[in-house]
Amino acid sequence: MNIRDLSFSYGEKPVLRGLSLEVKAGELCAVMGENGSGKSTLLRLIAGFEQSAAGSLTLSGQDPRRLRPKERARMVAYLPQRFGVYFDTDVLDIVLMGANPELGALGSPSPAHRAQAMEALGFLHIQELAFRNFAELSEGQKQMVMIARCVMQKAPLLLFDEPDSALDINNRRHMMENLSALVHGGERGALLILHDHQLALSFCDKIYFLRDGQIVGLVDRATATVESVQAQMDQAFGHIKVHGIDGEFFMGYKTS
Repeated sequence: MNIRDLSFSYGEKPVLRGLSLEVKAGELCAVMGENGSGKSTLLRLIAGFEQSAAGSLTLSGQDPRRLRPKERARMVAYLPQRFGVYFDTDVLDIVLMGANPELGALGSPSPAHRAQAMEALGFLHIQELAFRNFAELSEGQKQMVMIARCVMQKAPLLLFDEPDSALDINNRRHMMENLSALVHGGERGALLILHDHQLALSFCDKIYFLRDGQIVGLVDRATATVESVQAQMDQAFGHIKVHGIDGEFFMGYKTS
């Protein structure tokens, strides 16, 4: 996915200004920034839910904003902060929604699709939830199920808006380990909105820092040093202290 000079406004208010970034197949990337910096709007633009944007946006040579919904769903799997499933249904049926881009108007999932849905649940080690009522799950369990639905979708780009928000500390790491394996083991790329600096630096190949609708920094994990990561954190946040031990980065807070 390539974005060049993307800008977006709500009425007269600019939200994104001249923004450029790239997510390659096999890359797990994050976008970080303070509340209101434009992160969720960026993902909605890429997913095609916002249309009035200047600049270029391409995925496999196409602009996903100009595709029909099913065509776009074959290219982008989007997980918003809040998902509107409030009815009683089995978890397996939720995951099977990820097969919808492959089905015709009156089509229904095949036995092969059901097997793939079970594999997606198994990939996240939650296959025991398959026949539970989705409405009765904890918020963290629901989040993992919705991630499984996106895995089932098999789109080349994953867009997750705060996928760790409802998860405890162990499941946050578990989720990132599985996403890392999924992305680095295949032809998918992923762009996540994260607020956990430690999680992002531990698992993501690149971290884009957004402030006031603009990219103000980039950490490339392959070439990052404590000094370069500290400089980027200072640009975006200002209160984070970066420590390095054996090639890994650890976050703390600056004291006055």
